Amino acid sequence: MEVLSNIDAWKYCLRKYLCLGTFEGLLISNNTSIDLEKCIDSLIVAERDCKVVEILQKFRRENRTPKRDAILFALATCCRCCHLETKKKAYKALPDICQNPADLFQFLSFYRSLGVGSGWGRAHRRAVAEWYLGYEKQDGQKKEEDEMKKMVYHFFKYQSRHGWSHKDVFRLCHFKKEHLDKKVMVKYMVLVLTSPKNGRARGEEWLNEVKKSTPKENHWKFDKLKNLVEEYSKAQKSKSMTVIIDLIDKYDIPREVVPSEMLNYKNVWKALLRRMPFTALIRNLGKMSNLGVFERGSFEENLTIQKLTNPESIQNSKVHPFTLLVALTQYRKGRGELGSLIWAVNPYISQALEDAFYLSFESVSTVEEKSYLIAVDLNGAMNAPVIGSPTISALDAAAALAMATVRCGDQCSVVAFSSKEGTPLQGVDLGETDSLPDVLEKFAVISPGKVDCSRLLKEATEAKNGGSSVLPETSFDVFIVYTGFKTDFSKDAADLLHEYDESSRFVLCSLSNSLFQTSLNPKLLEIAGFDSHTPNIINEFVRGSFEC
Repeated sequence: MEVLSNIDAWKYCLRKYLCLGTFEGLLISNNTSIDLEKCIDSLIVAERDCKVVEILQKFRRENRTPKRDAILFALATCCRCCHLETKKKAYKALPDICQNPADLFQFLSFYRSLGVGSGWGRAHRRAVAEWYLGYEKQDGQKKEEDEMKKMVYHFFKYQSRHGWSHKDVFRLCHFKKEHLDKKVMVKYMVLVLTSPKNGRARGEEWLNEVKKSTPKENHWKFDKLKNLVEEYSKAQKSKSMTVIIDLIDKYDIPREVVPSEMLNYKNVWKALLRRMPFTALIRNLGKMSNLGVFERGSFEENLTIQKLTNPESIQNSKVHPFTLLVALTQYRKGRGELGSLIWAVNPYISQALEDAFYLSFESVSTVEEKSYLIAVDLNGAMNAPVIGSPTISALDAAAALAMATVRCGDQCSVVAFSSKEGTPLQGVDLGETDSLPDVLEKFAVISPGKVDCSRLLKEATEAKNGGSSVLPETSFDVFIVYTGFKTDFSKDAADLLHEYDESSRFVLCSLSNSLFQTSLNPKLLEIAGFDSHTPNIINEFVRGSFEC
């Protein structure tokens, strides 16, 4: 098995943390948990060239961090480090990594948790102030108008998160007057949000002063900004359903700005539905059904069916079949997993969700030119709910995930662990047109056997040499095991994987149970549970993103 040097081990752990978004499974050779601060400090001491921040920027730029909080925590750790150049580069990267106020607030929350005391240093204040000032760009009227709409949308949608609000941040970052005066729109928002009682009046007074020294042809943006803020503020405080609906239609007011009590009216949801993004739609189907939005034959029912079955919308949303299977199963239950929300299941919406599930296979991506061997555990433990997605069973999840890989068009073989004498592995012939019930039926005729990673690798080795009766004569790049048991990837299995092919990778996914944690092995990815982020994590692992 490959042994990593200290520096490579730290790099591997950082990259793995950025993809996985968790410390679990991040182990060094003595099986002690990695501390991210220690990991980053060790890399800084070893290299002294700000490579850590470069890794963070590359992962964010290429959208390779399925869970945003991982990269925000890593950035906060860099900003708290003792290496001056790394700290400078980390603060410079703040606008690239924090792309909206929610990101900034979470970064600030992590930053506070890593230090002693609540004060902000000069570098920290300056970086946060510059982040806000970056909202206002001078790139022509159309660009300015778009930036203005984006700024107002962001400031109202993300008013507070993670124990922080705009008012808190403005109070601590100490904008320099000469810098803020140059950013008229940002200063107006600062005045409005820092003074709830007279902020609007102070903001308007400021705009009127600026107008006096500004050519008349540029006054449009001040009037536009004032109007936008007025309408968003009105939506925030309105108790009138008619007013709220009118504002949603005219200004695309997001759900987060609508007062909570207004979200109990179905007509408000009807207005929100018209521009609702695909992923938000599948999240809120239960709530809208509960309120009776989808009346039989209504415009809203037809619009929702149209959205759910639009291949282009599904592809643009990049939603994975697993996410849609969870949504479909949850919707058909007629109740939420948590809380007391219940609803009458609309059969047409339910069918549209099922259609969306199958359509979404077209947008699934795996790593190109890789051959996959998927092995599925069929024991009783697979009837348990999936950790992280308790709505569905581990067996349903494994079937859907196997279908997704087969339908990608890559070379993919599927086997099941069997108890049949002399045949510990049994081939499962999955077709590209098989439905989920078809796949489950094919699994049902196989007698469940013991999950054995070593046996799987031995069979693959025999197949590579043309001696397997179960697998085709080929070499596999990726092995994926879906199990419900607490399965160990033994030293014997690790040696077999190394002997099989140094470039091959192994994914051990315990869908409904925890895993034994093993020593650091860059060719092995262990996952406990499964959620919407996991398919991207597997792809990043197969691409070699964890490695240096």
